[in-house]
Amino acid sequence: MSWIVDLARRLRPKTISAKIAAGFAVPIVLISLVSLNSYLNTRSLIETAHWVQHTQNVIIQVSRLNELIMDMETGERGFLITGKDRFLAPFNQATQQW
Repeated sequence: MSWIVDLARRLRPKTISAKIAAGFAVPIVLISLVSLNSYLNTRSLIETAHWVQHTQNVIIQVSRLNELIMDMETGERGFLITGKDRFLAPFNQATQQW
């Protein structure tokens, strides 16, 4: 523990001008580090928000494809069971949108 005290004594500024310079330098360095950290965190947040939006768009598209597949299956099933062409309308519409 005494080596820490010795190091602090050696690093302590000796003159008034050195103390004043240290008094200005330390806050400027700390503010710079905090600013850099804030900048990096903001960039990370923006990138994360972009990926969240992309993921939501993909989920919406997959949901829409699922609806189209269900419409196609429904139309095909209705046609196969009844043999009537009017049941193919959902199948044809979904095929065009696909």
